[in-house]
Amino acid sequence: QQVNAESGPEAAPAHSNQQVAEQIGSALSGASLDGYDIEIRYQNGVAMLEGKVPTNAQRAQAAHVAGGVPGVRSVANRLQVTEER
Repeated sequence: QQVNAESGPEAAPAHSNQQVAEQIGSALSGASLDGYDIEIRYQNGVAMLEGKVPTNAQRAQAAHVAGGVPGVRSVANRLQVTEER
């Protein structure tokens, strides 16, 4: 029986955690969310966003953009809103 080492659950991920975190950062920059204090962590399909943004709309946009990056299965949005009333 032939076994393909690339196809099982033990296969190496297509992208490293660091690569995906950098892609999330680039996506946030492309969405004009790069001037804020946002820390990005990525591990096992989960993107974690921590830091501060001025509005709820920017908080939601950051989660949406991060969730659209290949490899991200869920987003833990821990961003705090600083300026909304």
